[in-house]
Amino acid sequence: YVFNNYFDSLILQDGANTYSKQINTNSSFYNENTLLLKLEQNEVCEFVFNISANSPCNVKLYNSGMNEISITSNAIGNNVEFTYEPAVGSCFLEVKYQNSSSPTNYNTIAINITHAQHDYTNRYRAYNQSTHKAICACNQYVIVPHVVLQENPNVCIDCLMPIGGGMGGLLMQSTGTQITEKGSYISVNGIIMLNERDLQAYLNGTLKFFSQENHNLI
Repeated sequence: YVFNNYFDSLILQDGANTYSKQINTNSSFYNENTLLLKLEQNEVCEFVFNISANSPCNVKLYNSGMNEISITSNAIGNNVEFTYEPAVGSCFLEVKYQNSSSPTNYNTIAINITHAQHDYTNRYRAYNQSTHKAICACNQYVIVPHVVLQENPNVCIDCLMPIGGGMGGLLMQSTGTQITEKGSYISVNGIIMLNERDLQAYLNGTLKFFSQENHNLI
């Protein structure tokens, strides 16, 4: 391909990344009849790509060296969708109408690229005495508090890190503001002290804390 700056670029960010462009489907020139979008990625993360047009399109993805990347796409009508985790750096998205003969010269292609939904229960890694990393399969992570059972407050039930270093007294001190109806609370150093009766709700992701003063949901 000879680009001569005929491609646009898009830096992938958190949330929705949108882009649209009109192309001349009746032109014989690559830079006019094909959308070529340079995507720049600063961190490893999985994205959902959705490409829509007014007639069926062929969609390809290339790495920074313009070698085609194998993708599995799902075409529904004139929409093409696929999920992919770009490497840090740049890659190229190519979109071209399947039928170059069109009653109108210019047709719009719309692209929507969003973060895939993350499941931060894939694995855990201790971060410090109060928190650990909850890591998705795509390697994205969030830092969350340790969780210990009140009946056995010596180890985090997620990352299995031993809880100690003189923190025993602090673990037993509630913030006095964040509690559950079954007696779980958040200690003054931020660790979740889980009552065994709340264990299933925590594992299901439905555990809710309330304000001890006015019982409003936090």
